[in-house]
Amino acid sequence: IGMRKSNIVDRAILRTFREVGEFLCKRRRSSVAKYLYDCVSNLRSRLDNVDFEFSSNGEERVMDCVASIGPECVFDVGANKGDWTTEVQRRAEDFQIHAFEIVPQVYEDLKTVVGDRHQNVWLNQVGLSDHLGEIEVYFNPERSCLSSAFPVGDLAKHSQPVSCRVVRGDQYMGEKGIEK
Repeated sequence: IGMRKSNIVDRAILRTFREVGEFLCKRRRSSVAKYLYDCVSNLRSRLDNVDFEFSSNGEERVMDCVASIGPECVFDVGANKGDWTTEVQRRAEDFQIHAFEIVPQVYEDLKTVVGDRHQNVWLNQVGLSDHLGEIEVYFNPERSCLSSAFPVGDLAKHSQPVSCRVVRGDQYMGEKGIEK
């Protein structure tokens, strides 16, 4: 009985979506269609975890937990423009923060945002890897936060390959005198 009920509910949901879809196709330019499109896009972004707001995506909670533990050193790998580094610095000024941004163009933005205002922040124009050398990164100039070492679906269409330097994390830690 449970399986039959589930199939009925599934068919009803599909029928409802089909009817809504037909309705919207006939009224694409209406404010209702645009509103529903925005709602669905927002829902899809949330399901795909495309949420860069610290207060709603869980990062604020993580930062508070890390701050309560009080480590001496924090790594911001993929620092982008420095939002995370700035937030951590705001919560605990005595932390050593090592920010890594692999894409040279984005690193320039990181330097502008974070700059040399904080004595405990080290900015690094390098990525962390399991080897020393260079890798190709797909840089999205319109949305730098979507840059990736992997050509991900449609994102790769709007990206340009950039050769970027990488170092081993343990090597970096040894050079900086950071204990594990």
